[in-house]
Amino acid sequence: MANLKYPLRIALCLLVLVSAAPAASWQSNGPEGRWLFHIFLENGNDKVAVFIAEIRSGDDGLQGEVISSNAEVEFTVPRLEQLGNVLRLDVQSVQGTLSFVGELKGNSLIQGTVNGSTFKDRAFVAERTQLGDLGRPKPPTREERLAYQRAVSNRDVAGRIAALQQFIQQYSRSQLKDDAYKQIFLAHLKNKGGDQEVLRAADAWGVNAPNRFAALNEIAVLLAGEGRLLDFAEKISEGLLKRFGDKSPPDYLHGRALISSKKGDKRQAAEYLERALKVDPDNGETLRLLAEAWEELGEEAKAEQYHLQAFMESGNRLSLSRLEKFYQRRHGSLEGLHEIIDAEYARRPSLFDAGHYKGPEPQRVVLLELFTGSECGPCQASDYAFDGLLEHFPDTALAALQYHIHVPGPDPMTSPESLQRARYYGVHSTPDAYFAGNGRRVGGGNRSRAPFFFRDYKGLVEKRLAQPSGLEIGLSGNLEGKALHFRSTVRSSGELPVEDLKLRLALAEAEVHYTGLNGVHFHRNVVRAMLPDAAGATLTRAPASQAASDGDQAAMLGEVRGVLELAELEQRLKAFLDDFEQQSGRRFKERVEKIDPRQLRLIAFVQNDQTREVLEAAIVDVQAPGNPTSSEPQ
Repeated sequence: MANLKYPLRIALCLLVLVSAAPAASWQSNGPEGRWLFHIFLENGNDKVAVFIAEIRSGDDGLQGEVISSNAEVEFTVPRLEQLGNVLRLDVQSVQGTLSFVGELKGNSLIQGTVNGSTFKDRAFVAERTQLGDLGRPKPPTREERLAYQRAVSNRDVAGRIAALQQFIQQYSRSQLKDDAYKQIFLAHLKNKGGDQEVLRAADAWGVNAPNRFAALNEIAVLLAGEGRLLDFAEKISEGLLKRFGDKSPPDYLHGRALISSKKGDKRQAAEYLERALKVDPDNGETLRLLAEAWEELGEEAKAEQYHLQAFMESGNRLSLSRLEKFYQRRHGSLEGLHEIIDAEYARRPSLFDAGHYKGPEPQRVVLLELFTGSECGPCQASDYAFDGLLEHFPDTALAALQYHIHVPGPDPMTSPESLQRARYYGVHSTPDAYFAGNGRRVGGGNRSRAPFFFRDYKGLVEKRLAQPSGLEIGLSGNLEGKALHFRSTVRSSGELPVEDLKLRLALAEAEVHYTGLNGVHFHRNVVRAMLPDAAGATLTRAPASQAASDGDQAAMLGEVRGVLELAELEQRLKAFLDDFEQQSGRRFKERVEKIDPRQLRLIAFVQNDQTREVLEAAIVDVQAPGNPTSSEPQ
């Protein structure tokens, strides 16, 4: 539309965006002035305002002061340095120090990263501002929410627009005002309003949005999605990319790629997505879009690699479904895909260096019991920390078990015994970890928090290693065909009271391959059964004469022995999962009731059922041909 005139304010926005060069030297004006600092959230797209800082020149160089923040603590600026175009600002409070290191883009924007507290290389931006008080936005009142809901629920488009405009006038300071402007824009756009009406609505939303750049990007994306005003959307997008330069947020580059695709230039769209991947190499959404872009361009090898990488980063069932669908179409079957996925996971670098235990000789084996779920997002941190503990501690210091339960969604690694142990401890959420029975840690986080949980868990284990138990656990297991022969004994040379003590024996699989919604693929020491059951065997002190006749100095307190047919265990697990599906009406995406005899481990422990304390534990690998940890001939 050659004669289409953009509204004045949108035209001014475009002029500012397009003319903003990404990296002019700031020596002419310097960094002095007032800056509003935002820190980006973990998704890399949304950001929150954290404080306003005043930078001044003094006899001793630059000085800084936080004049307003969104927190109730006081901030000081102990360090403020400038080196060329780079500024370092340390902001300190009773909660710790945040170090901001950024580069001026033009004369009104600082971009960089912040470290400290829970932040590691988190992106931030600072913009020049005239504000003197950041303030804390008040949440919408019940009256505001009801008024907004009535306006947005109006089925008549014209009536909805009028009601939303009235809401904006009546509640001009409401947090919902931005949503109201967006809904007015969408009403015009989705209902095929005229171009001028759409532009006016875009103008009002973009100018009044608290985050103007994010709003402009969303306007461009929404226009492209509807195939409307593509030249206008392109101007907005180009302006944003010029303003942010090489560090343009991935979602801005996604928007630019969508516009190119809608205009028919698929290869240029892929180039913008490749650029986004350089900014954030682990962005699952970028990888997915790239897979689809190369698929459309007919470059199937590239498409397959990006589908695989998208699954590896997001790790969810939807990305796996996309990968499987593409792989099957390209190769005719799914044969070989599981091995490819395993190899990719095996090549991934560890999230952190777990190191190896170098402390004093352990006086006992500490039992760790982790209740987790493959559908549980916050279980990522605890699951990866669990893996780190297995790498760090030898079997003479730690015996670790994973009990999978159906929280928050169906988990095919759940067993009847894992649910019984959850009831034993009163577990209702995941992750939930128990150290020697009476030490507990509840809660988790995403995979980036794994190092924190590893250090915390490690400290809880080390705290208990120096406490002698006075017990000796004998433990053995070997496979004869498909029959597992097991035996565990408990002895004590002291006068340890045996009331309330139980000997429990768990059969675990060292490694199970399964990917749930949280993306964790390798699951370690997964409990498959308890032998003979979860109740355990009661301990009783044997007469001293019996100990002497057995030739032992230590008195026998209890024993568990028997034979387990693996086929029967698999059938029992299958029936258990079948019953869950029937009773709940929910279905497992994949079943893993099959047992790998090469991965079996036995874990025995003595627990006081009154105090829940685990006094001693032991762990051994089941002796079987082909067991990678077995000393038997291969």
